[in-house]
Amino acid sequence: MTSRQKLVLAMLSLLVLGELCVVGFLARSYFIAPPGNQVAQTTPIEVPPPVPTPTWTMPPTWTPIPLPQETKPPTPTATRVVKDTPTPTITPTYTRVILTTPDTSQVSPNASPTRRAVRRRAPTATPTPSYPFKIVATQEYTTTNSLFVIYAQIKIGDSLVGGYRIVGTHQPSGLTFESPPSCWDLCKASGPRISTTPCCNEFCTPIPSSLPPEVQEGNVAFEAPIYETGSYQIRLLDPQGQPVSDLIEIPIDANNKKWFFFVFNQ
Repeated sequence: MTSRQKLVLAMLSLLVLGELCVVGFLARSYFIAPPGNQVAQTTPIEVPPPVPTPTWTMPPTWTPIPLPQETKPPTPTATRVVKDTPTPTITPTYTRVILTTPDTSQVSPNASPTRRAVRRRAPTATPTPSYPFKIVATQEYTTTNSLFVIYAQIKIGDSLVGGYRIVGTHQPSGLTFESPPSCWDLCKASGPRISTTPCCNEFCTPIPSSLPPEVQEGNVAFEAPIYETGSYQIRLLDPQGQPVSDLIEIPIDANNKKWFFFVFNQ
């Protein structure tokens, strides 16, 4: 309790005590006066209303409000830019040095010093891979077909071999096509054989069937649906999908269509 509140409480206590003294004095006069004069001498006493006790409200606690502070822009930081510089590839150069030992027994004091001969070795070229299959026979024929067609025989020695494929890429379209696997016999032909002549009697000898000059037989056929002026780059693959021949480029002309016959052999 503060000193101010204590002071107010003491003043209220003195006021109440004074009022009690006044009431006690009036009551004493009333009881001491004669009975006949009690009514006449009674004077109404105006009692002041009680003073209300003030209620003290504590002022709110002052809270300091922080002043707005100026926000400083971030300090720029220097960034080191590292350029991606390709590392040069160093090719080793072989140098052959031939030293000649002078013959001191026959050299005069005024002779010139021995010359050193330096011979530099030329860089070795990268060898081209050698493939086992080569084209040993080719033939081309005029056609009106809209397909690019190659009939081929894949041989090892004199025997046909199966499981090999011809893969061709057309340029400039870049589309690649692949043939079915080769057969173990002559299963593909560019045309039918000539029919045999029927015998007219029992002494007639049948004529065996033969191929016309424009018909070729092979054990694999490559067909591509694009015949546009440019070229086809073809290659022979083994049953495991590995190349076994050089890359062969065949120029083609859409106004002069042809089909081709190749023989691959080891």
